[in-house]
Amino acid sequence: MDAEHRHELKKNELADWIAHFPDFVRRNLRTIIGVVLIVTAGVVYVYGKSIRGEAQAQQQAEAISLIEQFNMSKLNAIQNQQQDIDSGDVIMIAANRLEMGVDNTKSPQISAMLLIKHGEALRADLHYRAAEMDADIVGQRVKEARQAYEKALLLAEGNATLTAMARFGLGLCAEEVGEYITAEEIYNGIIADADYAATVFPAQARQRLDNMQDNQMQFTFAATAPKPEAAAATPLSISPDPAAAEPVVIGDATAAPAETQENESPVEDAPQTDPSNIETDGDAAQQTESPDTNP
Repeated sequence: MDAEHRHELKKNELADWIAHFPDFVRRNLRTIIGVVLIVTAGVVYVYGKSIRGEAQAQQQAEAISLIEQFNMSKLNAIQNQQQDIDSGDVIMIAANRLEMGVDNTKSPQISAMLLIKHGEALRADLHYRAAEMDADIVGQRVKEARQAYEKALLLAEGNATLTAMARFGLGLCAEEVGEYITAEEIYNGIIADADYAATVFPAQARQRLDNMQDNQMQFTFAATAPKPEAAAATPLSISPDPAAAEPVVIGDATAAPAETQENESPVEDAPQTDPSNIETDGDAAQQTESPDTNP
C-alpha cells in the first residue's frame, strides 16, 4: 500500500468520526457532563485552597504583629517605671487591639491565641502601672480576663498547647483575687492531664504550687525617712579674752622689768667720731677681745 492510499484512508476515518460525533455526544452526554464537573470542581478546590492558604498566612502575620505590639508595650511600661514615668494606658491599648484581632480572623486556633494574649494583657495592666489600682477595677479586669480564657478553651479544643495556656491563665486569675484553693485545683489538673505532658505548662503549674504560700504573703513597705538637711555652716568667731592675754616678750625673757626701767636713760646724742681714730679704736678692740697668751 503506497503512501497516497494510506493518506486517503486516514482522511476517510476522520471524516467519518466528525460525521458521527453528534451521535456519540448524545449517547454519552451524562458521562461527558460528569467528567467536566469533576475537572471543574478539582480546579476550583485547588484555587480556593491556595486562596485560603494565603488568607490564613496573612491572618497569622497580623496576629503575630499584635502579639509583638503587646510585648513591646510591657517593655515600655518597665522603662517608664525605671524613670518614674506613668505608662498610662499603653498595655490596655494593646489589649484592645488583641480583642479586635479576634473579630478579624476566621481561624479558631488564631482566635484562641489572641484571646489568651488578651487575657494576659488585662492581667499585666494590673501589675505594670505605677499607681495601685482600686479593688473594683482589679475585680473587673480579672473577670474580663477569665471570660477571654474561657472562650479560648472552646476555640482551642483539640490543641493541647492552647488549652493548657488557657487553663493556666484561669489559675493565675484565681490567684489575682485570692482564690488560692481554686488556683490549686486548676494547677493540679494541668499536672495530672497526660495530654499536657509534652508542654511546658505542667512544670509552670508545679512551680506556682511550690510558691503558693509565698504568693499569699502581703508585704508592706515602710516609707523612707527624709534625709536631714545639712546645718548651715556657722562662721567661727574668736573674741580675745583680755584676762587670758599674755604679754609677748622680745629678747631675754629672764630679765626683770624693774631693772630694765632703772637702766633706762634718756637718749643722748652720740658723739661724733674722728675718722683718724677709727683704726686705733679697732686695734684697741682687738686687744680687748684677744686673750693674753703670756703666762
